[in-house]
Amino acid sequence: MANMFSGNNEKAIPQNLSECTKTNLTVVNLHSWSERLETWGKILFWILVGVGAIVSIAKAIETHEFRSEYSYELAELERLGTPVPTTAEVFFTNALTWALYAFIEYCAYHVLALLISALASITQNTMISANVALYEANKKGVQMNMPNSNVVSGNNANVNVVANRYTPAPAGMWACQRCGTHNKSSYGQCKHCGEYRK
Repeated sequence: MANMFSGNNEKAIPQNLSECTKTNLTVVNLHSWSERLETWGKILFWILVGVGAIVSIAKAIETHEFRSEYSYELAELERLGTPVPTTAEVFFTNALTWALYAFIEYCAYHVLALLISALASITQNTMISANVALYEANKKGVQMNMPNSNVVSGNNANVNVVANRYTPAPAGMWACQRCGTHNKSSYGQCKHCGEYRK
């Protein structure tokens, strides 16, 4: 069943520079989600502002009616030193509470949208860099020894992009049995294909 990740494990070697800068579907989806998050965040922000205003006014009216109905009892409580909040205090306390909720939500959706957009930009720039490197290697006639791919391009391919699995690793490194990449001895997993050290 096809989804937005279908075909991501297949990599075609770009034949010109314009193919190197083609936007990947993952990048497009990341940018779309960033825009959606910003739109939903704005809607939620204004909902919080509206609900906060309604709740603050309702609580203030309720407090005013309560103070009017029980004015004698409240006067006694205040005389005894028990503070009873006024209508204005109730209104401003609720208004500030809802304003704080709205501000936190505003900051959260802006930061999350910015992070997703930054991730999309990083992904796009990384893909362009990788495509340009493949394009340059293809122009020079380098053999493309990529996972899940048996593509050899260029004239008289004689150099491997990935280190040959039979090439011994230099001191302080180990060679991956799967793809031949040389990794630092401290790495337990291949940085290229993810194969664990054996």
